[in-house]
Amino acid sequence: MGTRLFLPTAYTLVVDIIMKKKTLLTMLLMIVAIAMAILFRAHNQDVLLQYKVDALEVIVASKAIGLVIKRLVERSDNVKGSQLLILLDSTEMIAQLRSVHRRHASKPMLQLE
Repeated sequence: MGTRLFLPTAYTLVVDIIMKKKTLLTMLLMIVAIAMAILFRAHNQDVLLQYKVDALEVIVASKAIGLVIKRLVERSDNVKGSQLLILLDSTEMIAQLRSVHRRHASKPMLQLE
């Protein structure tokens, strides 16, 4: 038998072109999807929204015990986080703290062997 040369037919050429286009289109879609994900993630940062709220009443609580000596802010003053609002007389709290220290100081320490 003689050697036969393979000559591509028009059909195989068309199929080859279509497959190459599909591969290119798939790669292009993947690149677009990755780019969109990166852009979305870059622009999806936490957003800090600040509003002015008119409240009729705000409840302020303290973990410390004591009498109010001085109020450092007045009604309708703008305040920031961790800003001092009042000064407390803490003599009662200090007395309780000293009492606790005396009670614990009089107890014998546990000794581990």
